[in-house]
Amino acid sequence: MDDLLTRAEAGEPEATCRLLLDLGACMENENTRQRREMLTQRAASTQSDFQRERMIDFLAVSQEASDRWNTFCAGTKPMTFADMERLLFQAAPRMSNRQRLLFTMSLEDGSLIRLPRSMQDYQPRPTNDGIISQFHADNDLEALEQGIAEADPLALEGKILLHIPTGIGKKMFDLREALPDPYKFTGYALMMQQLYGPDALGEIATKALDSILPALDPTTRESLQQQADTEVARWRETSIANPKSMPDNREQRSGSLCAD
Repeated sequence: MDDLLTRAEAGEPEATCRLLLDLGACMENENTRQRREMLTQRAASTQSDFQRERMIDFLAVSQEASDRWNTFCAGTKPMTFADMERLLFQAAPRMSNRQRLLFTMSLEDGSLIRLPRSMQDYQPRPTNDGIISQFHADNDLEALEQGIAEADPLALEGKILLHIPTGIGKKMFDLREALPDPYKFTGYALMMQQLYGPDALGEIATKALDSILPALDPTTRESLQQQADTEVARWRETSIANPKSMPDNREQRSGSLCAD
């Protein structure tokens, strides 16, 4: 971390990306440890067997997640949000869009915000809306748009999460922004299915798409399909010249992808 901090202070974009994503995750891991201690005390004192069992289940999941970070984060020193934001704004003009997109698509616990495949896949994740909030306000939507232009599959998932027109959208997917839009969601969802297969959307987004399509008039539906077909052709051509990979490992640290 010390070497990354030195390089980040000099404005190196990859070092800044790795430092802030990993450091933020370590700080969140420590916050989670403290919350887990308080919850352990509550579980021991509660009179409700049902509440105790739920607390124990949550503690087990939380402990498993923390175990993956404890060794990595050993000896890490926290940084103020102001210093994190300063370093990020300093490096942002030299960052690749994929690096900026990692901040858009990452939670404070170091995990990527991914399109859930089913309700069973979903686990509540920690969020802290105060962390580098102005950077998100200034950059998130632009990073998603640029990612689409660059045929970045991570941005395509982000756009689907951004525009999914369901009441559970923001809570379910943890994206900081929510701009429900049935037409845009449909276009990006059709693209995802064509590019990455019929199962790529997962259960929840597929159900949303299946509820929208029958409600569209034939002209609108045909127009959205034609737009998706045109964009898929452009996407594939762009990908040949400048391929962007989708992380296969859902447990992968977002900070480990900063070199992409």
